[in-house]
Amino acid sequence: MAEILIIGYGNTLRSDDGAGQRVAELVTEWNLPNVRSLRVHQLTPELAEPISQAELVIFVDAYPATSEQGLQVHQLCAPHSSPSSPSSHSSPSSHSSPSSHSSPSSHSSPSPHSSPSPHSSHSPPSSHTPHTPYTPHTLLERESQGLNIGHTGDPRSLLALSQLIYNNTPPAWWILVPAVNFEFGESFSPKTTENIQYSLAQIRQIFVK
Repeated sequence: MAEILIIGYGNTLRSDDGAGQRVAELVTEWNLPNVRSLRVHQLTPELAEPISQAELVIFVDAYPATSEQGLQVHQLCAPHSSPSSPSSHSSPSSHSSPSSHSSPSSHSSPSPHSSPSPHSSHSPPSSHTPHTPYTPHTLLERESQGLNIGHTGDPRSLLALSQLIYNNTPPAWWILVPAVNFEFGESFSPKTTENIQYSLAQIRQIFVK
């Protein structure tokens, strides 16, 4: 039976960078049927197989945020239709649901943090416009020359790999938790702690869509 797959990734020894894994851990505690959570340090090609078998995939990661930036929710692949361009949403202070669109400028890649995370996935979707359709084929064409099979680092690369190898790309979302502290440690900053909870609320909303 197809399942919903949550993939939380990041470095749990780098404070806020472990937010993705923490979200996946909390989803596991819900004990929901047909929901599987994976906690990984980074995205690797081996994940393409479980992704291809899932009914829905939700990726969760942290990203270096400014004080003004909040939770970001991106729809990478729409259900029951040909995948479209990533639909970007945010949950700033109002913590709106995924249906509330934000301005495109709010989803540009954040400025590099002074203490960057060791894994290289902290780049929210960029360079996509509403007129550029997102499909596995166009993504593969765009990334075929530079796809690093040893360390994909980006959910979009894994979706492309899933299509290439298994001929299937499930509906997918990418949740990015704002992070401000990437120093060595295992505790979260107040900002990240708060947005971990908002992430869980967003995941619940995606479940019922």
